[in-house]
Parts: sequence; structure tokens; C-alpha cells
Amino acid sequence: MGKIIACVNEKGGVSKTTTIKNVSIGLAMLNKKVLVIDLDPSMNFTCSLSIETNDEAGSICEIIDRTIEMKEIPEGYGIQHHREMIDVIGCSERMHDIESKLGSAMQREIVLRRYLMTIKDKYDYIFLDCPAGLGIFTVNALFAADELI
Repeated sequence: MGKIIACVNEKGGVSKTTTIKNVSIGLAMLNKKVLVIDLDPSMNFTCSLSIETNDEAGSICEIIDRTIEMKEIPEGYGIQHHREMIDVIGCSERMHDIESKLGSAMQREIVLRRYLMTIKDKYDYIFLDCPAGLGIFTVNALFAADELI
């Protein structure tokens, strides 16, 4: 069963995304199965790896939306394999819309954890790239994480 690690800091610009990118690619080079989820509305991780996010490819926005609505999430939905040998679930422009919806959802703190429990056993490591501050996405990451950076 995989380990979920969230990279969290209240301040922006402290290299959360860079840390996640380098550690995840380094672990993949050691033949570990790694997934990175971009939870930051600024989409820096998604853009840095040129990950395409749209309704068809899926993103963390659609996954959170489907989890809130208790809709089925097809296996592999939103997960894109990158040439650096890591899997990525990117972020999209819909993140601010989902933030509002997530804020009023039942058990809003554990929506991400409910999804991650369905895929956790497929990876050695799942990294959560969090936004600055302690908003609802960071709170979800904290509830889902086994460890923190």
C-alpha cells in the first residue's frame, strides 16, 4: 500500500512544487511507482510538465466533483503518464469553481481521502502539491496524508 505525502506551507514561493517534482522523479528513477496530484489553483506543477487538462482527459477538479456527487470514477480517469516515469493528475482552471462546491460539501475535509483510498494500493508514493495557505484543498491534503513535507 502506498504512502501519501503532502507538501504544505502557509507561505507561497517556498519551492513546494519544485520539491515535489524533484523527489517524485528521483523516486521514479529508483523504480518506484509515483503519482503526483496538483492541488494548487496556480497550476504550476501541471504547467511545468506540460500536462493537458480538459473535460475529456480529466483533472483533479473533475475527480473531486465526481467524488462529491458520489459518481463513479473510471479506473485511470485523469491520470496521465509523463515521460519522466511518473503519473500525474493535473489541475485545471475549474479549481476555483470546485473550491466553492467543496466548501459546502458534506464531510468536505475527507473528499480527497475518499478518492485516494480507491487508488492508494496502485502506487508506492502519492505526492500532493498543495497551494499556499490553509484553504480547503490544503485541509483535504492534510486529512489524506500519511506524512508531510
